[in-house]
Amino acid sequence: MMSCAEVMSIMRLDQNKFWIVPFEDHHITMANLRDIDADLLNAYGRPFIQQQKIHGLSFTALHEGTIIAMWGLYPLFKGKAEAWLIPTHELTHGKLTFQKGAKRFFPYSAQKCNLNRIQSFVCSTNVVAYKWIESMYFKREGRLKMFGPDNLDYFIYARIF
Repeated sequence: MMSCAEVMSIMRLDQNKFWIVPFEDHHITMANLRDIDADLLNAYGRPFIQQQKIHGLSFTALHEGTIIAMWGLYPLFKGKAEAWLIPTHELTHGKLTFQKGAKRFFPYSAQKCNLNRIQSFVCSTNVVAYKWIESMYFKREGRLKMFGPDNLDYFIYARIF
């Protein structure tokens, strides 16, 4: 498990502009979600995200007091976890800083939590999302036909440590 201060330090975020807080369910209603992410959350059902919230592994990033992203790791079994991310329209304000920080977050989390695999499912129509996960050094392992709650195809990505 990680503290918010630890995540801030690992991601090298400027505390004058950025802040990391524990993810809470109500952050979703406070956030200005992109249509594709709001549609996906509605398809999964909002309670789904409550199941993903793990203390010390689920975070919300703020830029100048506005939510820019919510993310976390969900332990599957020993050495394995699933990564999730809900970006907002405001992520554009700190996109590069968040991107650089996320590149440090994954290997640090793997070491800290004794993970040898982090995986993630990404909707095949969400080009921005799969380009982002690929920039985090995740590799596409396959395509899951009609996998999601929206009956769309999803890619499964993984990063091995």
